[in-house]
Amino acid sequence: MADPRWKERLNPVQDDVIVLLSGLVGGSLFDKLLAEEVLTDDQYDDLDKAKETKTDKNVASKLVKLLKTKAEPAYEKFCKVLQAVDGGKDVLALLETSSVDEGKKGKDEDNDFSKKFRTISSKISSYWEWIARCIPPKAFDDSEIEAIKKNHRDDVRAQAYQMLTEWKQKWGSEASPKNLCKALLDEEKRSTASELFGSNMVHTVDSI
Repeated sequence: MADPRWKERLNPVQDDVIVLLSGLVGGSLFDKLLAEEVLTDDQYDDLDKAKETKTDKNVASKLVKLLKTKAEPAYEKFCKVLQAVDGGKDVLALLETSSVDEGKKGKDEDNDFSKKFRTISSKISSYWEWIARCIPPKAFDDSEIEAIKKNHRDDVRAQAYQMLTEWKQKWGSEASPKNLCKALLDEEKRSTASELFGSNMVHTVDSI
């Protein structure tokens, strides 16, 4: 199982990863990523066209930015592809040795936030669907929302709790207090955001 905080492991060494990946751009990397469904057809075409006009480093940077928008399963497949291509194991080694202390700190913070989900779910139970439709980094779609409602008929608090836990499981560190605070502000729930996260975070999110 890949590290659920893989984006956090990538960030401290992103520039070095881009340099190593730039040496793989001319090989079979993109083909294998497409075959493993890490890339969609459109994303593959976009990267392939970029190779005609951009440097290998710029194309590698584009790939990294794209990977960081994807959920955990895509990273597991990315690691599988790196194992199979020449030079890919160097990228894996870099990721594995990066930011161990930061990862532990972040994991503790994640656990603290997750423990508050029952309290949060009671606060947002009457409008959790609206939060789900706008929560960063990517909103829930209608089918996901309907599935949650079906699992907990007539229990909006349980629905809100499931939404939060699914959000956290899917997005890891990006399912953060700041992003939930942003969703609350987007839905004009400022008083709830202040109560849950404090006025300082509300002010910080407002200024972004």
